[in-house]
Amino acid sequence: MLLLSGNFLFAQTIKGKVTDSLQKSIPFVNIYLKELKNDAIIEFTTTNKNGDYNLETDKTGDYQLSFSSISYLTASYMFKLEKNKTHTINPTLKDNTFSLDEVIINSEKAISIKENTIMYKAAAFKKGNEEVVEDLLRTLPGVTVSEDGTIKLKNREIEKVMVDGDDLFEKGYKFLTKNLEAQAVDHVEVYNHYSANRLLKGIEESDKIAINLTLKDSYKNKVTAMLRP
Repeated sequence: MLLLSGNFLFAQTIKGKVTDSLQKSIPFVNIYLKELKNDAIIEFTTTNKNGDYNLETDKTGDYQLSFSSISYLTASYMFKLEKNKTHTINPTLKDNTFSLDEVIINSEKAISIKENTIMYKAAAFKKGNEEVVEDLLRTLPGVTVSEDGTIKLKNREIEKVMVDGDDLFEKGYKFLTKNLEAQAVDHVEVYNHYSANRLLKGIEESDKIAINLTLKDSYKNKVTAMLRP
């Protein structure tokens, strides 16, 4: 049994340090592991304050690793993920400079991470065939939804799903995710180390995870009125 179970526990590690052209470390760089065939994001992480990163995945095969940060050009590397192998990639990002006559358009990132919160921009992951929130959540990297509606983030079950910070259903979130229109959602926020007690936020060592759905302005009144018991 131990030999058999070992076949399911393998993981591939990608690690390294991100620097600029002067070999200075770049902190808080967004790193995405993508499929080559459809550019879908499989895993993601960010560099720490020293520019180091570590990403683990159970995937194998041909993938692309992209590094993105404000004021730098995005760098991408194509490589093959091999079972139980550690890959080291140390990219050097080039400065992204603009001439004065250029028009700069700042677009919101698909994924942003701040402390214990991961924020997904819903529009960046929609494929056009999502009907309810459950369908939308299935498109997010790291998130899985089972047939019965149970939501997990990297195999850890979600504690609750809130709407604009309001816990309407406590642990009975499946009614919400199976009935709320996917089109109503603007962002999906994932809270790691979640605590329902705001006074204990940042103090309590919680291993719980919660999701908060922020709604588009045009849907706010309609949705909250419909969902409130």
